[in-house]
Amino acid sequence: LEYETLDATHLRDLIEFGRSKGVPNLWYGTVEEMPTSLTSQRWGLIYLHHVFEHLQSPSKSLQSLSRLLAPGGRILTIVPDVTRIDQFTNPNGDALKFFHVAHKFNYTVPCLEVVGHAVGLAAAPATPPPELTTAWSEMPELWMEFRRPNGELPTPRLLRGAGERALNYLLNTERRHLAGFHVLPSTAIES
Repeated sequence: LEYETLDATHLRDLIEFGRSKGVPNLWYGTVEEMPTSLTSQRWGLIYLHHVFEHLQSPSKSLQSLSRLLAPGGRILTIVPDVTRIDQFTNPNGDALKFFHVAHKFNYTVPCLEVVGHAVGLAAAPATPPPELTTAWSEMPELWMEFRRPNGELPTPRLLRGAGERALNYLLNTERRHLAGFHVLPSTAIES
């Protein structure tokens, strides 16, 4: 949404290809730049696959997107899961391979719950169908659903020391990787 691509021509070609296949509501730009033909409608599902971690202002974008939801609608966001990088063959415990400059933020479930709560949305982890495989299936993904709450918005439960535990997990994972301990394909968790 707020992430610039190096090759806008390629993106325009992809949008035209999608439209030629019968998907009319494709566009490129920020939420604020959405065509009126799209912002005047309300949507049952807004799907962000490996987009949220690239946003400059995730809470601002989430708030803007929430205004486009139909009653009962939801925003499904899928981001890299920083809490399980030692359990998949990709990145195979290599934290430096997992983090890169294009990711402005890295997320955990509690972090996304706080972002949702800040804009008045309930957030809950979602589980992908087990038969679903994508190019990202061999890496840890975190699926989160945001929706308007039915009733009172629950306050996220942040555990004391959660940030420190996450940092220690990443440091230990990288140490194990550098020492040669890798995830064997037979022990890897399937997403």
